[in-house]
Amino acid sequence: MRRQAEQRRQEKLPRALREVGKIQSPFAPWQVLTDAQVNAIDSTALRILEEVGLLMMDDNARATLKAAGATVDEDEKRVFIGRDIVKAQLALVPSQFDLEARNPANTLTIGQTHINFATAGGASYYSDLETERRPATLDDYERLIKLAQLSGPVHMIDATLLNPPKFPALERNVRQFASLMRYTDKALLCAIGSAALANNALDQIALAFGGRAAIQDRPVILGNFNINSALRYDQGSLQGLRTFATAGQPIIVSAYILAGAVSPVTIAGILAQQHAEILAGIALTQLINPSTPVVYGHFATNIELKSGVPAYGTPEGALLTAGAAQLARHYSLPFRSSSGLNTAKSVDAQSAYESQMNLWPAVQAHSNVVMHGAGVLESGLVCSLEKFMIDVEHLGMMRTMQTGIEVNEDTLAFDTIASVPSNGHFLNTDHTMARYKTAFYEPIVSDRLGYGPWEAGGKFSTAQKANLVATQALAAYEAPKIEASVLEQVEAHVAKTLEAIAR
Repeated sequence: MRRQAEQRRQEKLPRALREVGKIQSPFAPWQVLTDAQVNAIDSTALRILEEVGLLMMDDNARATLKAAGATVDEDEKRVFIGRDIVKAQLALVPSQFDLEARNPANTLTIGQTHINFATAGGASYYSDLETERRPATLDDYERLIKLAQLSGPVHMIDATLLNPPKFPALERNVRQFASLMRYTDKALLCAIGSAALANNALDQIALAFGGRAAIQDRPVILGNFNINSALRYDQGSLQGLRTFATAGQPIIVSAYILAGAVSPVTIAGILAQQHAEILAGIALTQLINPSTPVVYGHFATNIELKSGVPAYGTPEGALLTAGAAQLARHYSLPFRSSSGLNTAKSVDAQSAYESQMNLWPAVQAHSNVVMHGAGVLESGLVCSLEKFMIDVEHLGMMRTMQTGIEVNEDTLAFDTIASVPSNGHFLNTDHTMARYKTAFYEPIVSDRLGYGPWEAGGKFSTAQKANLVATQALAAYEAPKIEASVLEQVEAHVAKTLEAIAR
């Protein structure tokens, strides 16, 4: 009876929220560069690696590259990598791979024309209409995990969906993964900023798949590795990358470009520097463990030159996403970008249009992993409950558009058109009646009522409606199935690790 009641509550939620739909775009990707321009940027990037080099702050990373033929200046910790080395390693990277989820129905394909949306990640603050902006808690984190689990347009959950500042990094990571194991069975990605964080992620996720040995070279979690632009790889991050690559787990190698601060201000220069940084990291993964799945990770936008603050949702950012995607496709590499980033401080028009300016190019460029897809405010410092639901609406609309247009004798509807007299209507035709529940996208948050019904219903603003839908969704939440023995292992791991941290 309880399960039936929960099912009825879920059925009352908007169809677009409930429906799980994977995306494989039927359209050609957006291109902003000619083939000659792609080749020029690629050649400049390879020249940067050969002549300028980059800092590798980890002894093992430098040794690995030196053994492959790179030139190393140990005094400066600078590595110069020849283009032949880079190209030989890039040829080993799979152009597509499957990322397993605990629930096989939620397993994702990463690469080619597949588009996968992930939640926000990295925020230390939480906001909603009741409590406003405040430091995030573990309860907030779990609330948003449940909402992501319920949201069909969200394909992947970032383990750093919220980073409660109360806990030190490793303790926070342990608690986050315990919550993820309990409350979701969707595909996961995580930050791998150190060997300790990477190992904990692998240890905990492996509990659901039979242990560390069982997941060797079997992609079950996607690691996000960030380069310290300009042209520097830090020791902790390199150790996290090595941990994931050694285990055969897929890695996003991402540059972090704020144009004008850590790169040139010209789009071509930004792309050349970013391309060089990313290719070096991808080559390193293959030298550690050949054929490790890797994603070309794009994160670049401009700063506001008058103030120095990052700017999101800019036309330059859109061009950078499309250009970076072309450079990734140049080597047949899976591609990652971002969508929901914005600089707004509240759930308002700015938060929506800046997010849309990121989402459109991400989808049009065939981003295989779209990070920061739901919940972001204030340049990623805040994850908002209401913004999460509004972004899910955006993702649902994009998913619907990517299905393309079905054209056949039935959808062309010639007989139906012929049967309706001039000045007649189609509302009661068999063609319409057979499709009236599924013909059009059903909004999650948007209000399509007239003024009278909207006024009678309480005159909800978009943020208020988003809060209401989120509340209703959470009331209908049902935890995914997980074996009791796995939960026992999770709890034992948490207790053991927290005790070790305390010591």
